[in-house]
Amino acid sequence: MKRIRNILSIVLCFAMLFSLTLVFNGLADPDEEWGTVNHVYHPSTNAETYTHTYDDVSSNAWYYDAVMTLTEGGMLAGYGNGKFGPNDSLTRGQVTIIRTRLIGNELPKDYLNWGNGYKPYADTATASRAFAAIALMDMINNSGGTKFLTEYETSLVKDAGGLCYDISTSGRFASMWGAVYDNWRAGLDAGKNINYRGSIDDFPDANKIHNWINENWELMRNVLYLSGYTKDEVITECENLLLCAYNLGMVSGVDNKGTFDPYGALTRAQVSQMLWNMGWTYAGVIDYMHG
Repeated sequence: MKRIRNILSIVLCFAMLFSLTLVFNGLADPDEEWGTVNHVYHPSTNAETYTHTYDDVSSNAWYYDAVMTLTEGGMLAGYGNGKFGPNDSLTRGQVTIIRTRLIGNELPKDYLNWGNGYKPYADTATASRAFAAIALMDMINNSGGTKFLTEYETSLVKDAGGLCYDISTSGRFASMWGAVYDNWRAGLDAGKNINYRGSIDDFPDANKIHNWINENWELMRNVLYLSGYTKDEVITECENLLLCAYNLGMVSGVDNKGTFDPYGALTRAQVSQMLWNMGWTYAGVIDYMHG
């Protein structure tokens, strides 16, 4: 009997050692290899109640929940007299207002005259898909501190352009900005199934995207506050932000081929959908100054 107990003890020790070996070799249950989320987002989630109504926003419209949820959160508002203008073009100045609200800031006094040279709030040109994706995604870039990914997390995103800002030479570990990480995890939890793009050249209309960025790099240097950056540096930043917007699920292709359509004009309904896709539905939602 004593011999049997000794054998069982030896077997148990080997089992424990084998279990520890699996953990240290990164072969443990993948569910145990996730990092900690700092801020929880709720992509594509409706407000509990809608206390506003718009005469020109039908409850059957594809953008209904997005528009109504953002209205409840104070991110967007109508024109008054029951009008929202879902099909109206969105201006670049309006995108700047959204950027300000996303981090919970008040508009500057005399905001239409605010700016040194370029006056972002006064820009009445129609915002394109590329402009909005880059400008809005910039609000979580370099925010939230550095997040070191586990080996399992790195394996999921190392080929997704714009998400990781650093990947080890071995390809086993990567770093993300904390705000990007929180939004990436939120997308996974919400069941987003995104065919990650590794570079701009992975898009069917890559040439148009390259052309748009090349034509607008000086504008985007002002919009992104990249004073002192070279043309190549600004272009690289724009490409990474656009990829990040796509790979986080803010925007998708305009057809079944995944065409991005960088020059395509945006409407107020479409930008509502973009923000709703991210769970950016209330003022201050991506303010990382307070954790």
